[in-house]
Amino acid sequence: MYAECERVEDAYDVFRGMPTRNFVSWNALIDGFVQECGSSEDAETVFDGAVGTRDLVTWNSMLAAYKDEDAFNLFLEMQGFGFEPDSLHFLAEANDAKMSTNPSCPDNRTPYVVRKCVALLQICASSRFKLKQIHAFSIRHGIPVTNLDMGKHLIYTAVSLSVPMNYAHNIFTQIRSPNVFTWNTMIRGYAESENPKPAIELYHHMQLKPDTHTYPFLLKAVSKVVDVKVGEKIHSLVAKNGFESLLFVQNSLLHMYAACGQFESAYKVFELMPEKDIVAWNSVINGFALNGKPNEALTLYKRMGSEGVEPDGFTMVSLLSACAELATLALGRRAHAFMVKVGLNKNLHANNALLDLYAKCGTISEARKIFDEMRIERNVVSWTSLIVGLAVNGFGKEALEHFKDMEREGLVPSEITFVGVLYACSHCGIVNEGFEYFKRMKEQYDIVPRIEHYGCMVDLLGRAGLLKEAYDYIQDMPLQPNAVIWRTLLGACTIHGHLGLGAFARARLLQLEPKDSGDYVLLSNLYASEQRWSDVHEVRRTMLSEGVRKTPGYSLVELGNHVHEFVMGDRTHPQSEVIYKMLVEIAMKLKLAGYVPHTANVLADIEEEEKESALFYHSEKIAIAFMLINTLSGTPIRIIKNLRGLLVKFGMVLSISAIKETDEERVFRAAKSKGGYLRHLPSCNWLYLSTLATLKEFASIKASKEHRFPVPKPVDCNRHCVVISPVQG
Repeated sequence: MYAECERVEDAYDVFRGMPTRNFVSWNALIDGFVQECGSSEDAETVFDGAVGTRDLVTWNSMLAAYKDEDAFNLFLEMQGFGFEPDSLHFLAEANDAKMSTNPSCPDNRTPYVVRKCVALLQICASSRFKLKQIHAFSIRHGIPVTNLDMGKHLIYTAVSLSVPMNYAHNIFTQIRSPNVFTWNTMIRGYAESENPKPAIELYHHMQLKPDTHTYPFLLKAVSKVVDVKVGEKIHSLVAKNGFESLLFVQNSLLHMYAACGQFESAYKVFELMPEKDIVAWNSVINGFALNGKPNEALTLYKRMGSEGVEPDGFTMVSLLSACAELATLALGRRAHAFMVKVGLNKNLHANNALLDLYAKCGTISEARKIFDEMRIERNVVSWTSLIVGLAVNGFGKEALEHFKDMEREGLVPSEITFVGVLYACSHCGIVNEGFEYFKRMKEQYDIVPRIEHYGCMVDLLGRAGLLKEAYDYIQDMPLQPNAVIWRTLLGACTIHGHLGLGAFARARLLQLEPKDSGDYVLLSNLYASEQRWSDVHEVRRTMLSEGVRKTPGYSLVELGNHVHEFVMGDRTHPQSEVIYKMLVEIAMKLKLAGYVPHTANVLADIEEEEKESALFYHSEKIAIAFMLINTLSGTPIRIIKNLRGLLVKFGMVLSISAIKETDEERVFRAAKSKGGYLRHLPSCNWLYLSTLATLKEFASIKASKEHRFPVPKPVDCNRHCVVISPVQG
């Protein structure tokens, strides 16, 4: 009576005063603690004292009190004592709300033993081992493998636990007439697995009409296999079955099109959505950010704010990725400030994206600060982002030191980590150490080298001038060399003036990517550096005859909240007149200062004055003039380039720094080839500069450094600098 009236303490006092206790008294007290107080600890104390007086009700009462591990252990223990769990008792004690909303909840017609097993699955099954124990329990008690109710719950539990799909598949194939819920569960399981293709095959064999839950799982599988044709067919079926207006189906369609690179279709679905939740905004922003459309991602982010939708951590990761692609540091910093304001600066993924942004924008001091603030939250991605960032910014030795720190902390480097390590070795010119790290990657960490790693090794040899060794290395590679490998060798030949090997590399590139204009330009520059103008003309004629058009170069600069784009000879900008006056002024002052433009690579059949003019109207120089007009002295100028290779003449920008600034800490930072970023000129190793300059120009730059321009101490160039960055690709 006391226990039923929720007066468990009074019930306990009566219990302790009883001269003799039987099954009923023990069970009533245990049940009181479980049902009225929810105290499994007190119930367990009473249960432990009931040794020798436990019956089926006692065991079932305790089973209802436990969850997960304890419940499963008790389930095994009670069977060892010869008792079987009674579902009619403990099933009622399970989470009623959960079971009433779960589509797998059994109805009143479900056989007794199936109800018992379903209850065990809901209370105990939290691992593959426990799932199989309960499965075996059902078989021992006569549940046939063809039983739909038992099978669908086993499959649902297996998929929820991410058990390998062959287990669920074996059960599924034995069920007679699986229902829509079971088909959906199987499609979901495959869609979430590493092999999503069977989800699409299952859908094609589905013998029942799909419901609203079928398509989100199916579209997720299509997103992972990146099959837009199948996705479009499913989209038409979604519309035909009347599910296109459902928000979660629209989000799945949006994600599918974005994952397949169909930006127009994704955006069309997005615009047609009457209600756009945070999932929709994140899907379209992330799709654009990760697929070479960072400008569109930034535009949508701004629109998202204007429509009153609050960004979350996932949004910030996508936004920061777009900022990193465009090197839009100002917007990235505003995003950082917002993260701090709303508490997202504790989000690991957002912090990793922030670290990557600062590294790609060349602000290594800020990247290091983010890294240091993360402390114990740092993971392999965090370490890798910093190591790669240091390497591509020219801090090769620091990158290698951080790699050693990472190993000391017991973290296992990834494939990408070693790309950064080998990259650092390449830019430091330490060939032997590079080969040692490559060996350790294979033998110590069991990482199978990918084409990117072999590319780093070819680059390592090529930068060091070991062109014959680089060629031999390519010939001995276990992987088929791709265009990037041969292009790396061609670039090294251009730097070091090796015509024969350069022409050979170009011939291989012609077989692999005959329409890549950049390769023609590299070969043309190689011939031009050796004054072989007839060969330069022949390369240009070949481009014309083959219909190869040179990719137009452009430069982007961020001013305020806007990004300005310039192309060579651009006169479309509203400030064009002032910009070109500034260019003329700079040219005159450079001549007076003794600067001599490097015109060797410009065609020989035009006058020297025309050569200088052609060089001076490059897009990055127009961008520099624009920023000099619109910013205060000492403001960093960050220029983003879309093309790899020669970006701008070092000597020219150094000279501009000298004539426009009196501050001796004025620093020029230049980008390396495709995929890399920035390094300060002071105290750098000159091997790094050879990425962008021919040896002849390189010599003139070094002479300028030694004789004309004062050189400051090494700095993390975040002020008084011109920054030229390639768009990531």
